[in-house]
Amino acid sequence: SDRSDRSDRSDRSRRGPALSDYVKHSRNFMFLKDSGRRTTLLRQRRLQVVTFLTELPATKHNLDSLTCDVLLLKLDEPAFISFTVDGVFEEVKAGLGAQKCLRAFTRTFVVVPSTTGDGVRVCNDQLQVRQPSQQQLQEHKQSASSVMAAAVGSVPALGAVAPSTVPHMGAMGGASITTAMVNPQQQELTKQFALWSGMNLDWAQKCLVENNWDHQKAASDFTVLKTSGKIPAEAFTT
Repeated sequence: SDRSDRSDRSDRSRRGPALSDYVKHSRNFMFLKDSGRRTTLLRQRRLQVVTFLTELPATKHNLDSLTCDVLLLKLDEPAFISFTVDGVFEEVKAGLGAQKCLRAFTRTFVVVPSTTGDGVRVCNDQLQVRQPSQQQLQEHKQSASSVMAAAVGSVPALGAVAPSTVPHMGAMGGASITTAMVNPQQQELTKQFALWSGMNLDWAQKCLVENNWDHQKAASDFTVLKTSGKIPAEAFTT
């Protein structure tokens, strides 16, 4: 059906483009045969590691997706522990109308007690990034919907706002909606919807008002309009 086709296209979009931002840093020995290149891509000590992390795309992690497995590798002194964190994150890219894309990841750490006795020291840190599975995409959507549902709570409709004063999402302009009648719950919902959609607060609020503050209807309308290219670039500027 047309709806399922739109959903499939949306899922492919959410998965995002090829992993080129990560492949250029990859030390995957299955593909990288150049021993010199393997050594060059190995980051050591704090400054190199921090610099490398700043070169990767900015991300927003879905905390509900995270799992952590801990393995005690050595109990006697000096002890060291390995733990693995799995989950998904969204790449947060700048630019007009930039699409959010979802990535799945596994990050494995090996740590030892700090010599100062106030924590641990990371000896090894490996990051694996891949495209999310269909199940991870669905679970991420459900998690995002739950966050917005929790934010809306028992938000009343803005009956005092006349439909004629609310610009349509497809319009190229229009004055911002006044926030005088927006209560704290609606303000929180607007923030959550802006984070989810990538729109700025003004346009996120416009979409919610047009849908009588029903976040599910607003999300559905946003997806349709976004797919058809009817949302102006200004909706994604800060």
